[in-house]
Amino acid sequence: MDLSCIISSGDLELYVLGKLSAKETEQVEALAQIFPEVKEEIQRIEQTLEALAMEAAVTPSAGVKEKLLQNLPSQQIAPVVPMNQKTERTTGNATFLLRIAAVSLLILLVGGSIYFNNRVNSLQNTTAQLQQQVNSKNQLLQQWNEAGRFLQQPGVKSIDLASVKNEASVFAKVYWNTSDTEVYIDAAGLPQAPKGYQYQLWCIRNGTPADAGMIPLNGAIAIHKMKSCAMSEAFAITLEKEGGSPTPTLEQMIVLGKVAG
Repeated sequence: MDLSCIISSGDLELYVLGKLSAKETEQVEALAQIFPEVKEEIQRIEQTLEALAMEAAVTPSAGVKEKLLQNLPSQQIAPVVPMNQKTERTTGNATFLLRIAAVSLLILLVGGSIYFNNRVNSLQNTTAQLQQQVNSKNQLLQQWNEAGRFLQQPGVKSIDLASVKNEASVFAKVYWNTSDTEVYIDAAGLPQAPKGYQYQLWCIRNGTPADAGMIPLNGAIAIHKMKSCAMSEAFAITLEKEGGSPTPTLEQMIVLGKVAG
């Protein structure tokens, strides 16, 4: 008879763990009596589970036995009844089940610890991301507040910069405080700069352009603080390679506006 199917079916493991029905248990025990290979496999499984349980066993402290005996109700000791082979098998299965339960509990505790540690790390990462978003929002709010205070100053002039190609949809506006020379620009009317290029503001005085700063790429707000300008007859914006140019590329001039009076 080919016993490999019986041995590899998993029924012997379930038999040792006491998970088979009464009929299936009787069948396994009958096979164990007939075939030594089945009996040896059952013994091997028992030894393996017992070794695993013993590795996870925890020795109780010396006072545990005494405390348990003190808490037991006083009663007459029942007479010892001899157990047949099947009763011994049931008791052995119960012992194995208790040990396997201990191993399962240990695995559950270790797995739970790993899960909660991962959960804590995930929450910490989420908190860090939220803090970064809050810092970014606070910085944006600060920029808006600074721009708002600047625009309310009495000496601020507004200079409209129109498209040199007469495109109505392309425009910008410069805010210049002639008292303290501060300059802000509203670049909301400029199209998205091509990849690798950036808009640059120029302050023109006596016909000579001076660098007034690079307009930030993909800024969260449209109004940006630029370099100071003491004197100016006009302002212009050119499209330059990212990082800027010491002199304007006149062929790439986008908008231009003269300072009134």
